[in-house]
Amino acid sequence: MLWTRVTTGGDSTDPVSVFLEVSTDPSMRRRRVAEYVTTDAERDHTVRVDLAALEPGTTYYYRFSALGRTSPIGRTKTAPVGRTREVPGVRVVLQLGLRVLLCLRMMARRADLDAVVHLGDYLYEYSAFVEYGEVYGGFREDLDPPGQLVSLDDYRRRYAFYRRDPDLQLVHRQNPFIHVWDDHEFACDPFVGGAANHFPETQGPWADRVANALAAYSEWMPTRLGAEGRIFRHFAYGDLAELALVDRQRPYLWPSEDDAGEHLGAEQQQWLDDRLDESTARWFVLGQGTTFAPHSPDMLGGSSWDAVSRARVLERATSNGRNLIVVTGDIHRAEALDIVADPSAYDGATGAGSVGVEFSTGSITSPGGSTDTSGPQFHWADGSHRTFLLLTLTPELAQADFIVAAAVPRRALAPRAVVPRRGGLAPRGGVRRRRSRRLEPAAVRAARAASVSLRRGLRPSFVSDSKRIKRRTVTRAL
Repeated sequence: MLWTRVTTGGDSTDPVSVFLEVSTDPSMRRRRVAEYVTTDAERDHTVRVDLAALEPGTTYYYRFSALGRTSPIGRTKTAPVGRTREVPGVRVVLQLGLRVLLCLRMMARRADLDAVVHLGDYLYEYSAFVEYGEVYGGFREDLDPPGQLVSLDDYRRRYAFYRRDPDLQLVHRQNPFIHVWDDHEFACDPFVGGAANHFPETQGPWADRVANALAAYSEWMPTRLGAEGRIFRHFAYGDLAELALVDRQRPYLWPSEDDAGEHLGAEQQQWLDDRLDESTARWFVLGQGTTFAPHSPDMLGGSSWDAVSRARVLERATSNGRNLIVVTGDIHRAEALDIVADPSAYDGATGAGSVGVEFSTGSITSPGGSTDTSGPQFHWADGSHRTFLLLTLTPELAQADFIVAAAVPRRALAPRAVVPRRGGLAPRGGVRRRRSRRLEPAAVRAARAASVSLRRGLRPSFVSDSKRIKRRTVTRAL
């Protein structure tokens, strides 16, 4: 899925013809696609092209031309099929909020990523005035629109505002971008018939606001959507990994009478059951937006998933011999912990008895959070630094690198505060790269169906220097 937007420079409603070129070389001499597409004001002059006839496991370069102007050359990569030895950085999992800068630029500089995966809250619908004050936008005098998002024009303008960020543009241009929404692409904490910050008496019907948000999303995000906003889907990376993305908000935004008691809703839960039954990949990666594993010290509670829905997923995964990795957004904390179904059978020292692992990615610029991480299932957690997660998969192990930047100073939230420095790009104030520290892998397990666990006893701790970029690595092996 390739995306661009044409800036017409006026209020023209006339259709615009856009020429797309796709090549296997950055000089654009070995073209594989050359075609015209059309956009207009009805789509906010955005362009989405879904190309199917491309070779698997191949890097392509592309550019758009319209109105006498040509876009910068972008880069994308198709997923492999068949036997796959390694997916080096198969995905970068991240969560955005507010302006984005240093972490995104670090991602954009990498040429070894197979995809960037975003687990929701790509934007926030809040206003620049009250609500959450400086936490979610009060300090940004240029926020557009300044009020809370309700109309189609509101949502379109907020996407356009975010996309003005040069680092976010670069990440989109350099990598396949896989996204599943959470709540803030619509409104805060939806429920059936409304949301926590939706007021029908002043903002109109809730259904109209959902339709406006969905329409803007379908224009501005390079995402395949089905009927009634169906966004849950899966991606196969050869025989090495399957990524299944689920939509927590679906039972609230498009409820069904069959959804009662189902965390994901009846249709989506059955779809996930089928994926766990049918997948033949070495690793099954479940991407979603709420805490999955029990977080309480007794390993019985403290999860956003109810016990019945979680047990259904775990039973399906274990009965099919799946090596389960859950990657989580939303919570603004970086975490690595074992998924424990039976605390009485779990050994925190060795990881024996776990049925998978959960890696939660931190936020890029949104404020962090804290929770009780004293339970034996936790290997590491941090909510005070800005973080993204690099997940590398091979047949033998899954390695999660938490790439961490110190808390972004207020003045660095504007793009002008990012300046080039030797050894990397840093906001003024001295953030710089630090050589990574790799943790040893867990002992290799003999059977594919055996429990896969994180190694204990290697819990990393942060140095006190808050001006460094730090990498913390957690590895696990079969």
